[in-house]
Order: sequence, then structure tokens, then C-alpha cells
Amino acid sequence: SQSIGSGAHPAAIGCSPLSFEPQHPHMLSNRVAVAGLAVGAAGTVLALCWKCFARALPVAADATSVAQIAELWVYPIKGAGGTSVPTAALSATGLKYDRTWVIVRDRDNKVIDLETKTILRTVTAKVVGDRLVVTCATGVPTSITVDIDYVEEAAPEVNVVENTIPAGCRSVGDVPAKWFSAILNEDVHLMKAVRLRAPHDIAKHQGTSCSATDRVALHAYSSLHVITTEGLAWLNGAMPPSDTPRERVDAGQLRANVVISGGKPFPDEDTWDTCALHPAAADPIGLRIAKNCGRCSIPTVHANGKLDPGFEPTATLRRERACVYPHQERNGYDKRKKEYMFGLDAFHDGTGALAVGDRVTVTSRREPPKFVRTPGSQ
Repeated sequence: SQSIGSGAHPAAIGCSPLSFEPQHPHMLSNRVAVAGLAVGAAGTVLALCWKCFARALPVAADATSVAQIAELWVYPIKGAGGTSVPTAALSATGLKYDRTWVIVRDRDNKVIDLETKTILRTVTAKVVGDRLVVTCATGVPTSITVDIDYVEEAAPEVNVVENTIPAGCRSVGDVPAKWFSAILNEDVHLMKAVRLRAPHDIAKHQGTSCSATDRVALHAYSSLHVITTEGLAWLNGAMPPSDTPRERVDAGQLRANVVISGGKPFPDEDTWDTCALHPAAADPIGLRIAKNCGRCSIPTVHANGKLDPGFEPTATLRRERACVYPHQERNGYDKRKKEYMFGLDAFHDGTGALAVGDRVTVTSRREPPKFVRTPGSQ
């Protein structure tokens, strides 16, 4: 093909031959002026188009590490206290053994959790080797152990409903049933999830980044709950003084799985859309932030099983961080209401071994929710 300087005819390079005809000087200057205005207008339009396009693109984070994992927490029994661990295997459903067991009321197969029995906070569970070790100061004896693989095969599978979606569960025997029944003063069984749940089917959370293939055990919604140390510092500083000594809110009280530290000041995490966890000597594991976490009464239960007299920290979140879920606004969910949000509900892509100190990067960002501040609310 010919270039403009090769002697090609003007029409061959997309120009009108009229533009090359001799012109009166005044006409030429007018044409130049009009051309200049046209170029300027075109430049403005292009600039506006680029801004619109750029807004639609995910905002990439710096290529360098922006944070690291500060804590990892596993809660083997739904509602019971968990354990902070230095390393944890990340399975397809979340941290291995997280929310795998549940306490179920005998008379109606309803889940017993911290909203039902606050004393459950005094029970702590952890997996040691091939045993689930459960302890409670008021238990007789104070601890019991259960084989992590054991379920009563002869017992019927029970549909245990969590957040409208059932999980298939089986009893793990009479010994833990009697132990928990004595502590909770109610006939219950400890059960293990043997059939997983699809959180994508939860009606009120349609339209998030949860996929149809995501699976969880007895998690309320997502496979991982993420908070930051910067957020914890803000929350503990934002709560009003108490007339009685108050425990500092920690990851265990908020039931978080992954605590991230070293990022930008709170509330930067509200803008996270996707992240990457970088295990040592392994491929990155992607995180999809499905939504902010709406808070209920569960974080107000202290380690002694007592409710906070000021309903903290939920009262502070109600005052400072009330918002309707953006995905419910978009999908027109008819029962939407303001939630009091703190932390992130995330799903992950990939498995591996996580450890405290692993790098975390933010790979794309989103518009944060529009929080409403309501001073003086209780």
C-alpha cells in the first residue's frame, strides 16, 4: 500500500480531492478554523468516552504486595468457638473442617447456634490429627473427642437447613449428643455435613459473584469470611466507652476465617472486588468478594457466653455502617432492608495451603456500598 508521501491520489488515501483545490486565503483560514474546532470536539468526545470506559474497567491494584495474612481461624462446629492456627489447608469449601459439624435440636432438626444458645460461645472445637477435640469448662467431662471421619451410617440422613438451603447431615453418636445436651439443657445431637450446600440458590443473595458451582458445608453463606486488622482497629476505636470492662473485639468474636493486615486504612476493603492469596511456592488463589457481611447479634456474644450490655459491636455498626445490599437493590429483592456491615464474604478459586504471612494482593476494585450514618441509634 502507498503512504501519504508516496504520491498517491488523495482519493486513494481517503481524502476528498476538493480539499486539495486552490482556495481563497480567507476561505482557507475559515476551513482551518472549522477543522480546528472539529478536532477539538472530537478530542473532547474521545476523552469522555475513555472516562466512561475506564470507569467500567476493574481498578487494578499495584503489582506489589499490598498486605499479608495476619491470622487464620477455623470453626469446626457451627456456632462454637474456633481456633487461631498458623497454617490451614484450603479445600473446595473453605478452610478444611470449617463449619463441618453442627448441633441440631432433636425435636425439630433446627440448627443450634449463637443466636439460639449464647452459652455455645463457651465451647471450643479444634481438629487435632484425626480427632475433633471439643472443650467446655462447664462440661462433664470438660472435653470429648470424636473421630473426624465417623458418622452413624445406620442413622437417617437429616436435612439441616441453614440460610434457607439444606445440608445433608448424619449424627456422630450418642456420647457427644449427651455431652452437648447437658451443656445446652436441651436434647440435641452433634451432626456432620455429608452433603454440601449451594449458596448460589439463596434467593436474597442473587446477583453476587457466587457461582452455581460454589459449595459450602454449614457456612451461613460464603466459603471464607475476611476482615482486616485496620478494620478491627477502627471498630474497637469507634465503640463508645462502657461502664463495665469490655473485651476487645477480635476475629474470633466476628467469626472471621482470614484476617488481612498491612493494606490501606479502613474502609479501603469496601472497594475490594477480587483479590489473590499468594501461598509460598504455589500458584495464587483467587478471591471473589461477593458482598459485605451484614451483622446480627452473634458478634455481641462474649467468650463467657454473655451478651454485651450495649449490644456492641453491632450497635456501632448500626450507627455507622447501615446499608441495603447493592445486589438486592439491583435485583429488586422485595424483602431488602438495611444491614449493618463489617467484613467481607468471599468465595475462592483454587485450593492449597495457606499460612500466616502469605502475601495478599487486590486485583480489582468496585464502588463501595453507600452507607448511611445514623447518630444516636441504638
